[in-house]
Amino acid sequence: MLVDWNLGEDDKEHERASSLIRFLRSRNDKIPIFLMAERNEGSAITVETMEQVDEFIWTLEDTAAFVSGRVLPRSGVMARPCCRRWRRP
Repeated sequence: MLVDWNLGEDDKEHERASSLIRFLRSRNDKIPIFLMAERNEGSAITVETMEQVDEFIWTLEDTAAFVSGRVLPRSGVMARPCCRRWRRP
């Protein structure tokens, strides 16, 4: 799951992103969560949020190839158990 730290136009405290991350973690502690933010916003990310996300994506610095190289392997981990159910014997 990719979550933008700037959810909502007027959310200066980033409460929408934080609450979404808390909700995702409460429902599934294994789902990979990637927090997308600009590097200059790094100091606004709380310790609680840092502990709940798996990786950070710096939106203005990381290339698409780099991001996909981090996200795709993690998404495969989540998809494998689901795919086994539908495989024919």
